[in-house]
Amino acid sequence: MIQDQSGPIPLEQQTIASEFSLKGRGLHSGTPASVTVRPSAAGTGIVFRRIDLEGQPTIKADVSLVSGVDWQTVVGEAECTVRTVEHLLAAVAAHRLDNVEIDMDGPEPPALDGSASGWCEAIRNAGTQAQDLPAKQVVVHETITVQEGASRYVVLPSDEYRVSARIAFDHPAIGEQYASAAIDPASFVKNVAPARTFGLESWGGPLRDRGLALGSTSDNTIILSDDDHSPPPDLRFPDEFVRHKLLDMVGDLALIGARLRAHVIGERPGHRGNVALARRLQGLLSRPADGSPALDIGEIMEHLPHRYPFLLVDRVLEIDPKRRILAIKSVTINEPYFQGHFPE
Repeated sequence: MIQDQSGPIPLEQQTIASEFSLKGRGLHSGTPASVTVRPSAAGTGIVFRRIDLEGQPTIKADVSLVSGVDWQTVVGEAECTVRTVEHLLAAVAAHRLDNVEIDMDGPEPPALDGSASGWCEAIRNAGTQAQDLPAKQVVVHETITVQEGASRYVVLPSDEYRVSARIAFDHPAIGEQYASAAIDPASFVKNVAPARTFGLESWGGPLRDRGLALGSTSDNTIILSDDDHSPPPDLRFPDEFVRHKLLDMVGDLALIGARLRAHVIGERPGHRGNVALARRLQGLLSRPADGSPALDIGEIMEHLPHRYPFLLVDRVLEIDPKRRILAIKSVTINEPYFQGHFPE
């Protein structure tokens, strides 16, 4: 049974209570695919296993391993990749599953109906199991902004995990849309998971020429006519298009490797921007949940061989492994900044 998680976020890690399998064709590859999601030990995270490849190599669902963001999110490198993982990861993250093994017999999970509802139903039928380690959380204490091309994001402090998005398309059936939803199991299943992938008819040819959308059909994609500007009659929500963008945001942000407590707002969000934001937020994992520095002066001195006045840093606020460190050096107005270089 799925525990009622509409209230306070559980503090312990969780895995799935029993395994399940789903089959279908991949959205972009068009090839048949089978996925089995299995329970995993506390602290292992979300891990893909390519059982069709020699040695059954594994790929951790981590933003540092993202290798493609062109109409899909791809994780891994060379021949050992998994692609279009965002819908499955969105369902996993929304149900607060911290540790699962995902066995795949190909490079792409099945598209199902183009939404995350099938994954959510399978997870809810399998149930969740609490584990004995505290869950990793990214808690935002101050406003964060990220710009990536046409995509812009603002992340605000919040007592819950919430995503909001605004999109604008020239096609009259879409136009400008805005949606916002809390990301807990019940809210996600009701308000976000059913929203399907969409595209224009005119996109099909160019995408297929690039080896994309080979499995896209009217069964898994809302296909809009370039000539008929009326909304499709079978929309699940009047704003289904922007709700699908929320779904993609949740899936891509799952690559942080921790639960989020923040309000994430995306203006024209896309996979490239989502991943850039995930990289930025992953740096907050090194920062304590109370907002105190990731490293204080004593801890800095344990890592650096320098001492005053050559230390030149007093607090480390954020650590983004292999990419950036945000730190502060405090200087008073009467401090001879380089006195160590020019002693009297």
